[in-house]
Amino acid sequence: MSRKPIRAVTQREVAQSLGIHQTTVSAILSGRGERFPAEMHQRVKEAAKRLGYRPSASARALRGVRSGLIGVFHFGRSKDTESRRLHELVLAIHHSGYRPLAMPMASKIMWLKKDEISACTVMLDARVEGLIVSGFADEFDLSQLERFREMGIPIIAVTGVKLPGIPLVAEDRAKALYDMTRHLIARGYRKIICLHRWPTGIAGLSTSVAQASAEGFRRAASENQLSAQDAIFHLDPALTHSGMNAYQAGENAIREIWESGARPEAVICYDDSWAVGVYRFCQKHGIRIPQDLAVVGFENQEIGSYLTPPLTTLALPAKAMAAKALESLTAAINRTAGSLPEDETVHLPCELVVRESCGTAPGGVS
Repeated sequence: MSRKPIRAVTQREVAQSLGIHQTTVSAILSGRGERFPAEMHQRVKEAAKRLGYRPSASARALRGVRSGLIGVFHFGRSKDTESRRLHELVLAIHHSGYRPLAMPMASKIMWLKKDEISACTVMLDARVEGLIVSGFADEFDLSQLERFREMGIPIIAVTGVKLPGIPLVAEDRAKALYDMTRHLIARGYRKIICLHRWPTGIAGLSTSVAQASAEGFRRAASENQLSAQDAIFHLDPALTHSGMNAYQAGENAIREIWESGARPEAVICYDDSWAVGVYRFCQKHGIRIPQDLAVVGFENQEIGSYLTPPLTTLALPAKAMAAKALESLTAAINRTAGSLPEDETVHLPCELVVRESCGTAPGGVS
């Protein structure tokens, strides 16, 4: 059964319901009805609310009325850390005196270009004053963001990749991997492998996420005299795990390592979901965590604390990233000092969350 399209209520209909002239309704609803008595204002506003009248975006634009809205394109799927990022962004928007208009861009399965165009159109019609790109997905058509640029709407990205001409606020992956690697070395682990996902497949975009992780990992290894054979940064080929979920990707990555003959003492996983896959592989093959293999993750997903043993990980600075992004974006909206330049990236520190998955050094000495 097809649905009838929702029809917008007009000012004329509001006026007809009250038996007054449309110009009276127009003046009151647009804030220009000083000459009318308070009783008339109340009648008009009550009738507009009762009938479901909403001012058109085009009319508001012509009057130069600010919307007070900040748009959010949120790229995230089932991970609770991604929901947490959106939650912190929405709170920060409210604390900044604005209202959020969030568009989840989550589905790889039903990703349609017309949906992207529609989402952008909704935001532009609502006259958002700024736009946040929360995370990123390769499927998104970057040209859609040009529609916001053409309207002079400032944009900022939070985590993900560095998009051309858009400032980025992100976690400091280089420092995070450096801290995690040093933590493992301090506990006595000398053969460490870092499993990392292939970076974005969009030509021309920075692969800074993988590069930063590799930089931090290798710097910690070098400072502690670990050889290239003992400290391995394993970057999965893009095609190997295409279409797999993150658990499966993690399991397959550690299987590749094991089948190559390598026997690491500790594994740093791309994220906590990959660590779940590593746990599954270990359970299948009688590998004890942490006695035979220490396993650590990244992001501090809730599932990590429920694994056996609980997973050591790095917590993302979701609240701090949201606050910094809103500070910059609202400064750009209001043309005041404090907005980030288009080519700038701000990195914020992650927190090391130590649990039992790396609590025992090689040989069973705690």
